[in-house]
Amino acid sequence: MGLALLDTSIVIAVLNQHDTLHPEARRSLLAARDRHALAISALTYAEILVGPLRAGEGAVEIVERFAAQTSILEISPQVA
Repeated sequence: MGLALLDTSIVIAVLNQHDTLHPEARRSLLAARDRHALAISALTYAEILVGPLRAGEGAVEIVERFAAQTSILEISPQVA
């Protein structure tokens, strides 16, 4: 089992059911999760919090639940 490092745009599409890319992003994420451990960078975590922090507590909780199921990687030259 490898590690799948998720891009911010994919995570946002997965978390936002109204995003036009949501269905495909969700399918891709589920397929990756079946084969790999999921990870996001600390920068991605910060970026996916921007909209939810503006929207309110419920939206932030969704992001936090998602983040709890992934590894959050420090930003290193390898991650960058």
